Amino acid sequence: MRSVRSVTLSLAVAGMAGFAPAAHAGQPRSYQRAQAAVAHGKLLDARLDLLNAVRRHPHDGAAHALLGEVSLQLGDAVSAEREARKAIAAGYQPNRSLALLLRSYVAQGRSIALLHDFPIGSATGVHAAVIAVGRARANLVLARFDRAEADLARAAGFAPDAPGLYETRIDLAIARHDLAAARRMIAARLKVTPAAPALLRREAQLDIGEGQPARAATILQRANAADPLNTRGKLLLIQAHLAAGALPAAQAELKRAASLLPHSAGLAYFQATIDVDEHHWHRASALLDHLGGIATQLPGILYLRARTDAALGQPAAALTAAQKFAAQQPGDSAAQLLVATLAVRSGHYGVASRSLDKLAAAGKLDAQALDLRTAIEIHDHKWNQAEQDALQALKADPKDLAAGINLAELAQQRGDFKAAEQRYRAVLAGVPASASAVLTSVEIRLGSAALLANDAPTVTQMVAALDKQGATPAAAQLQAKLDFRRGDLDAARADLTRLLAARPGSVTAQLGLARVDLLTQRPDAALKRLTAVVKAHPADPRPVLALAALQRTMNQPDAALATLDRAHDRAPDNVAFVAAILQQRLAAKQFTEAGNLVSTLPAAMQRQPQILLLRAKLDAAQGRLDQAALNLQSLLAATPDDVTSRLALAHIDMARKQPQAAEAVIEAGLARDPRQLALMQARVGLALARHGAGAAEQEAKRLAAAPDHMPEAGALEGDLALSLHHWAKAAAAFKAAYDANPSPALAAGAIRADIQGGHRDAALALLKAASARFPDSVALSDMRGSVALSRGDLKAAAAEYAHSLRLAPQDAVALNNLAWIEAKSGKPDAEALAERAYVGAPTPQTADTLGWILLHGTPGKARRARAAALLNAAHREDPADPSIAYHDAAALARTGERGKAIAILKPIVTPKASFADHAAAAALLAKLERQG
Repeated sequence: MRSVRSVTLSLAVAGMAGFAPAAHAGQPRSYQRAQAAVAHGKLLDARLDLLNAVRRHPHDGAAHALLGEVSLQLGDAVSAEREARKAIAAGYQPNRSLALLLRSYVAQGRSIALLHDFPIGSATGVHAAVIAVGRARANLVLARFDRAEADLARAAGFAPDAPGLYETRIDLAIARHDLAAARRMIAARLKVTPAAPALLRREAQLDIGEGQPARAATILQRANAADPLNTRGKLLLIQAHLAAGALPAAQAELKRAASLLPHSAGLAYFQATIDVDEHHWHRASALLDHLGGIATQLPGILYLRARTDAALGQPAAALTAAQKFAAQQPGDSAAQLLVATLAVRSGHYGVASRSLDKLAAAGKLDAQALDLRTAIEIHDHKWNQAEQDALQALKADPKDLAAGINLAELAQQRGDFKAAEQRYRAVLAGVPASASAVLTSVEIRLGSAALLANDAPTVTQMVAALDKQGATPAAAQLQAKLDFRRGDLDAARADLTRLLAARPGSVTAQLGLARVDLLTQRPDAALKRLTAVVKAHPADPRPVLALAALQRTMNQPDAALATLDRAHDRAPDNVAFVAAILQQRLAAKQFTEAGNLVSTLPAAMQRQPQILLLRAKLDAAQGRLDQAALNLQSLLAATPDDVTSRLALAHIDMARKQPQAAEAVIEAGLARDPRQLALMQARVGLALARHGAGAAEQEAKRLAAAPDHMPEAGALEGDLALSLHHWAKAAAAFKAAYDANPSPALAAGAIRADIQGGHRDAALALLKAASARFPDSVALSDMRGSVALSRGDLKAAAAEYAHSLRLAPQDAVALNNLAWIEAKSGKPDAEALAERAYVGAPTPQTADTLGWILLHGTPGKARRARAAALLNAAHREDPADPSIAYHDAAALARTGERGKAIAILKPIVTPKASFADHAAAAALLAKLERQG
């Protein structure tokens, strides 16, 4: 069975049988030739003759009417409308010409315009009935089923046998999914007119939808023989062949129909269907772009669009298309499943949950749907429910590999890495030997779980298994991860070199080797390597962006911009390059240049989410707050689950002095994802800004009292009190939350509050108890290091951070702080640790540490330039940290930029200022001022 969707192809397309008026002696030969062409199915020839006929006889209503019908069958509804109006003006068969005009409106997607332009008014008889049927079809397309039913009742009152009345009633029943009623009406009518093609087509449509495509094909062959010109019959026959899996028959029928209807949207739709099934994604995408304007008439376009965009790496667009498809097909369980699948893949768990809830309400929650719900529950930390759903999925389908993988992921998320390994081993045992791709995926997952469990032998076993089945690149990557985790950079280099040998030109391997170069304090080698990779792969954003980032950290902003500009010139449609250029321009406050670039972008690219966000930042930086808000609103309309954009819009609304709008934006986000901590923090922040600390505290308590917001909301009250320096309140709030739902993060909050409030003994007691409860918590290990640092015990702090790195070798906090300790102690590995911290997590803090160590390390112009770039970037991204500001000023002083250094130091060297480097900053300021 192929993936063609069972949809009504077009309510606008109706049969032409019996419409063409008989020729008479006064009509031109071209009209008579057109009739003959129509009789033989040569619609293009007929159209040419009819164009000649109406050119010579512009008031020939019959010719205009027939030209309108031919145009409509050929998919040119605009021309059909024009010719229908001319036929009416000529006084030719007013009711039939009017029906043609109404159908042309619907075919153009102008259903609302039809309802506005064609009221029944004082019309009576057949004329009124024709209008009522047309209005019913328009309401049917708009899914206004009750109004369509009322229109049909009015039509029957005017003329019980009005043209199209009975067929539209059947279409209404189908649209309402009342298939039994539709079949009864078809059967009753077929008793009166046994070979009526319109009825046979609708019977076949029902057969396709109910899984009887072969029967439908037989019926359609009868209908098409009786009415060989009807476009809808040809399209339905292709659909029947596709649904039956008869691809050769479908392609043959497609080829025959294309010779008659070369511009048919329906034929393009089915060609796109075949391309999607054959994974010809780019060709399918081009066809779907052409068909985009008629998605309301061919809802299956949206289904194909979703699959195609997902395959082409456009998850946001894919999800949007799937949601539109589901909205047009509310009773289609496959549509809801598609939405849920794409939403989970792209991390939009709230969207996925709503689709799965609809499936559950309809009793259609199969194993695949349960697997998706389990994945969401794992993300939401609903461990028990996740486990129940995964086990239920396995009960429904004992061979469900996804359920087994979910159980393994659940164990991993719970921190039980050994259990995760066991689960993955069980899954691995059930993977058929022929499913090599699945086998590779599970072996990689098992190896990754083993890494987390510090089970090097299992990692090595998976590396060997991957090597054995010929997945050398995957094996080398997994081994390199193990090497990085061990801190064995020489081994990592060797494994990445092996990966490069197995897959020459591998960008992944080259990027890994560049990382090794950086971690071994060889930035020049990394720069050379990345430059070569960009030259070999100029359109791949990964090496381009990595090279530009490295050039910026080496104080080469112009070179970084040139790298990005060249990449943009080669691939002007690549959004990543445009976004990177705009980000660098904005960071350098080059607003004019950024604006010029935006103005040259195609309209479609300007609407891309990344670009919309950057346009909003540019507008805000230049004081165009209303325009910034409009851009962010457009972005949220396309990606409503984008938290970054939602927070940015709320910030802009506050700047525009529209606090209620800001609250509405945040509330809308929480309605979609009640457990989104950043949105809850913003909600508390808004209350603080608008109404003060008391209101903010009440808001934090309100959020924490709602089960939908927990457990994330438990930290809100403590975080608020910490930000206000209300240490006792913060400690009490964190401890209450910890007692209700113990976690390392809540314990750390309470400990921090007690230390700040001077209750060191209470802090140490809680730290000891929490550490015993969560012995493998990296956060608590880092906290023990911070406590040791605060009392000046560098040796104890170093031991704790070393313990953190045994638990999590890439822990940026431990790497960064240990680098600082080693630098203070004059140890040579300080720079390597700082480099690892910065490469793994390029934050202002890691940039500051690495820059400061470089500034005071081995002399050299290149090192000094890189130090200055890192410290400047750290200060730019975190201007409120006085120590970072002092470090930036010190670097500027070293490079001779005395004025800039003084400008940075003056605001932070004040009598009331208090920070660790205050004395050093004051001394530097005094020295620089004396030099003046």
